[in-house]
Amino acid sequence: MKIQEDEREEQSGGGDGVIIPLPEVLTSNAQKSMRMKLNSDIYGAGTDGGKPFQGLLSALNHDQTYGGITRATTATNPLWQGASLAKSFADQDTAVQANMYYVRACIDAVSRFNVPKPGSLIGITSNEVWRSLQRQVDPNQPTPSGMLARYGFRELDVDGIKIVADPWLSHNSNSSTTKTYFFLLHLPDWRLMLSPKFGLGYMTDFFDQSKIANGMPEELARVKLGGNLICLAPNRSIWLSDMS
Repeated sequence: MKIQEDEREEQSGGGDGVIIPLPEVLTSNAQKSMRMKLNSDIYGAGTDGGKPFQGLLSALNHDQTYGGITRATTATNPLWQGASLAKSFADQDTAVQANMYYVRACIDAVSRFNVPKPGSLIGITSNEVWRSLQRQVDPNQPTPSGMLARYGFRELDVDGIKIVADPWLSHNSNSSTTKTYFFLLHLPDWRLMLSPKFGLGYMTDFFDQSKIANGMPEELARVKLGGNLICLAPNRSIWLSDMS
């Protein structure tokens, strides 16, 4: 969005009363909204075709085509499936407890086709699951800082793997579903491809909608995003949809 110099001077105001710099505020709000939209696309259920932006579930959902390859809960194409706790590829939605046993079971599952290097795995979950895991840390469990566990730590180290909480999974409009999500991702396999033309949160100039047939007489700025989230090897990551 472009701002002319005279417009900037009018917006800046002076003295004790300063006019709110509306263009900057709108741009900042648009970028925040863009990040929320990107969160929704990355964490939300997707499909291999027809969805503007693929997400984590697109790659890790057992019963969904990905990359043009058909997958199913009958262990179809297991080398291209997201990892499975029981090797059945039908247990993704099975309810499991939020405890160290299942975190370690996830580590075992993603290690069947790969020996992860230190720092290559990360666990991401909701505040609710995180707090359940946090409560189980015994006094001798190290935190990432190397100190013993104390109240207030926000990252948990399990067998050298960082587990973090993303509040978005707890507070988005679908939080009743996403608050039970647990991801263990092999980071080297994931690529977030963003178009250089749009970047993240590219905001177009304002456009007068009244110029469009039946358009309201208002001005509107649009935010555009071009890109995709792709996974090179889904079997080295895992998604559980019902951990609590």
